Order: sequence, then C-alpha cells, then structure tokens
Amino acid sequence: GGNVQEDINHGAGPYLTLAAMKADVGRHVVDMLIYIEERTTGNGGGAWWKVVDATTVTENEYNIVTGNATVSYKLVINGSSVDPKKLGAISGDPTDVTALFQHIYDSGYHAVMSVGESYSVTTVNLPINSAIYSLFHTDQNVPRLNGLNANANILEYADGTGCEIIGIGFDYGTTTGTGKAVSMLNPVRATIRNCVAFTCPEGFDLFGELATSPGNNTWSNNYFSSIGGTALRLYRTHNDFIHNNRVDAAAKGLRMEHSCFDNIVTENEWSHCSSYGIETDANSLGHLISNNVFAING
Repeated sequence: GGNVQEDINHGAGPYLTLAAMKADVGRHVVDMLIYIEERTTGNGGGAWWKVVDATTVTENEYNIVTGNATVSYKLVINGSSVDPKKLGAISGDPTDVTALFQHIYDSGYHAVMSVGESYSVTTVNLPINSAIYSLFHTDQNVPRLNGLNANANILEYADGTGCEIIGIGFDYGTTTGTGKAVSMLNPVRATIRNCVAFTCPEGFDLFGELATSPGNNTWSNNYFSSIGGTALRLYRTHNDFIHNNRVDAAAKGLRMEHSCFDNIVTENEWSHCSSYGIETDANSLGHLISNNVFAING
C-alpha cells in the first residue's frame, strides 16, 4: 500500500476516476490530499480532494463523497471555486443540473466554468458576494447556461451586493417568454462583464427596490445577440458604468427608469432595436451618455 507518511505529505493517486479512488482500500488517511483526474470517464472534472473524518461531515454526492468501505472516512473537495464537472455535471447533457449548481452556492463555493462547457438549468439563486465566471473566454466564445423554462430567470439574486458574473453565456433558444438571463435585486458594486445573452426573452434586469438606490455597478463588454424584450434594464440605480456593450437585436437596448441617476453610458453599440436603443423615463436624470453608436432602427 505504499509509505503512509509519504502519502500524507505528498498526497495519494492520481486516480483516473472517483470510482478508481474508491477501489483503493489501503492508502487513505485523514488530512491526505488525493487527486482525481476525472469525475467520470471522458467527462473531465479533475480536482484535489481532502480525506476527512467521516463523523465530521455528511455525504451529499456532490462535493462530499464516501471513500472505500474498509475505513471510516469521507472526501471533501478542496478550494473556494469549483467547476461543475468536479461535482458530476456532464457538459452538453440536456439534463437539468439546477440542484448541482445550487449546491455549489449553498456550500459556499463560487462556480468556475471553462470555454466549451454548457449546462441546462431552470433558476439558480445566488447569494451576496458570489461569483460565477469562466476561464480563458474570448469575445463570444464563452461557456453557456441554457435556460430550460422560458418564463424562469436563469440566475437570480435577492441581494446583488458585490456579485460578479464574468465571461458566461445565457441561452433559452427562444425570445418568447418572461425569463431573464440575470435578475438582480439591489446591486451594489456588482459586475457583469464579458457575458453573452444569445437568444433570450429578456437580458439583464438590475432592480433597485430600496429607496437608498443601489449603485456603483459595472456593466461592460457584454454582447446581446437576440433579445425579445430589453437587453439591459436598470431600475433605481445610480453611478453605474455602462461601457462597451453591444446589442445586435432587441426590442429595447438599454432602459433606465424610476429614479435612475448619474449613470455613465459610453461607447456602446445599440443595433437592430425595434423600439429604442436607449430609453429613459421622466424620473431618470443626470446621465452622461456619450460616444454611443445606433444602427438600423436604433
């Protein structure tokens, strides 16, 4: 079975899969780190896992799994960010993995995805100061979250303070419905950048429901391909930075309403908007709107 102290110092494995790790009955002790190359064969999800006392945790088959039956221990995945593949999600599979994504955030992790990955979800509820982001994204080459219900929001925030969405794609496959790619209440110092809304009923909806007017957010370098309603809606936010976004087809590009004020809207492109490129109501004042491009019904 190898030198136990050496295994403690340097870790055991690597194992090809989680199943292969479970089949090894002799080398695992508490606090050992174990590397598993793939969650299941051919589906990626390589990760470091830590052996812990089985009496201190409860198995959930996502980030806490039971090892072999001859000793009493469980494995807990290491790190603060986790790729869904590491918890068993299979990219491209149309199966609803909402529960898996929800578990990531309920367990205190951030989700990190890789270019080329795609997962199907209904609505994932994200907490304050959470992040979902991708690695090595470029332009529209981003991992996707596919919305399974055109009347449900893909990502939903009860409090958007400090939240980050970076390099993620959203796709319902339809522009009909009420579902929003992102629905965020009370965003403060939040960031959405380098994201793509491919085909969605609604784009990003940022709603300040508090009289204190949440704000100081950054919405930049996002691309909206085909939106049935409004690509980017701001409600009662202030001092937001809306920069270098591109809307290629939508009913409305940007709408600012109900006491939005002092937002900076610069160097965006609003194209093929059937209603308005930029729309504000009578209560939205003091915005700096400069160097925007409007083309074909913009």
